[in-house]
Amino acid sequence: MNRVLGYISSFCRLFLGGILLAGGLAKLPDPWFKAVDPQMVETFSVFSFLPLDWIHIYASFLPWLQGAIALALFLGFRIRIASAAAVVMLAGFLIANSLFYSFGIPCACMGQNFLLVLRYAVAFDLVLIAMATWLIVRGDGRKLWVALGKKA
Repeated sequence: MNRVLGYISSFCRLFLGGILLAGGLAKLPDPWFKAVDPQMVETFSVFSFLPLDWIHIYASFLPWLQGAIALALFLGFRIRIASAAAVVMLAGFLIANSLFYSFGIPCACMGQNFLLVLRYAVAFDLVLIAMATWLIVRGDGRKLWVALGKKA
């Protein structure tokens, strides 16, 4: 049974890490020049989630934070801390997507390449929060090389 739970944790780590990495990369229109996605900044400014001066800082920092959390999850480094950071970030996404849904604002959660219908984005946020919460509770997961089928 512990082996099965370990594989569930590994799946959650790799899936959540992959989604966060894809979302972070999609928010950078040109990752080599570290440009900020203008639509993301405009989306945050609609509801004034942050003071206007902070929106560009947040929009510049968010993709890199997503990438750092994804890397920690992929490598199995500080899984509970990375998962807790993911829950906080995903809770913010859930609140934003719920507000956008109620006002009919489109979701560019994963950048322009992968547009989500808002009700699905809200449901997807809930699934990702559940996975991250699983990792906070379980926290062990198998190391990447074990999850890929090799002996440690």
